[in-house]
Amino acid sequence: MKKFNFLFLCITFCLISIFVGCKDPVVQQQQNPQEKIKTYTVSYKTEYGSTPNSISVQSDTILTEEQLPELTASGFVFINWYDGEIKVKPNEYKVTKNLTLIAKWAEGLPLSTDEIPTFDYSTLKERDTLVILGKITSDSLSIIKSKLDTSEIPFGVDLSNVEDLTIIDENAFNSCQNLTHIELPNTVTTIGKNAFFNCSRLKNLSLPDSVTRIEDNAFQLCTNIENFELPDSITFIGELAFYVCASLTSIKLPSNLETISNRAFEACGGLTSIEIPSSVTSIGTGVFTYCYKLSSVSFKDTSTWYATENSDFTNGTQIDVTNPESNAINLAGIDGLWQKKFLYKK
Repeated sequence: MKKFNFLFLCITFCLISIFVGCKDPVVQQQQNPQEKIKTYTVSYKTEYGSTPNSISVQSDTILTEEQLPELTASGFVFINWYDGEIKVKPNEYKVTKNLTLIAKWAEGLPLSTDEIPTFDYSTLKERDTLVILGKITSDSLSIIKSKLDTSEIPFGVDLSNVEDLTIIDENAFNSCQNLTHIELPNTVTTIGKNAFFNCSRLKNLSLPDSVTRIEDNAFQLCTNIENFELPDSITFIGELAFYVCASLTSIKLPSNLETISNRAFEACGGLTSIEIPSSVTSIGTGVFTYCYKLSSVSFKDTSTWYATENSDFTNGTQIDVTNPESNAINLAGIDGLWQKKFLYKK
């Protein structure tokens, strides 16, 4: 009987525990109120125009066009709002943190790609810049080239904000002597053959870090280029790419460069020194011919270089490239031993 009573008490105790432990969902919800919805502050920062007031939005709010106002400022073109490197698009960007949006601007006159054929280019003033906006085509670039060829006013072209431009086509700006400056988007991977051949008014030029190839004659006879920034992304420089860039006094070769083709820097009379990155594996003939001021060519990697007369870079004789002054004489001197040789590294 005692055992029965004890068993009954244990079962009763377990049932009570289970009953007490089972909470009604409604009661549980009342006891654990919903967490407070987070809010974030969106601030704005701009160099030009009027700065919009900061706004508060709930977490996961998708910003609208009204919350991403287009700004205006005389002489400048508003491009877009950015969160760091991220372009903030209306009705797409979701807010998940406090943030400061930065306005991106371009100096010049706005011109949509649709307006390129009908724009009155005679209204431009000397050294104005056309800031091209929208999706661009080869036909659109051809129209711009024709206007540069016939214009009496030199002007610049800013393509850095166009969409879908990956290649600067062969002859795209060939002999555009009225082109004062050019800016390219970070979607371009290739500068085509003769793309800027004989653009003699160009003085300063930097390529985006998306570019991997500079094809033959791309900047040949750009005689007034003084500063040229080559991104480390470039792996190939074509034949005569910088031929007679006579005003070029210095150039830093890209750290990922592999090939320097025949006569790439021939007659760059202003060059005084140059360093060959360790990534370079082949150097064509006559690369520095007629670079009379070149007094130092240093090789970052001095091991196992060969010189050959074979264009397929075979059957070479090992050479010593440890002395920068001797290298300059052999590559650029009138009777340079390596001027007519192909150099390669094993």
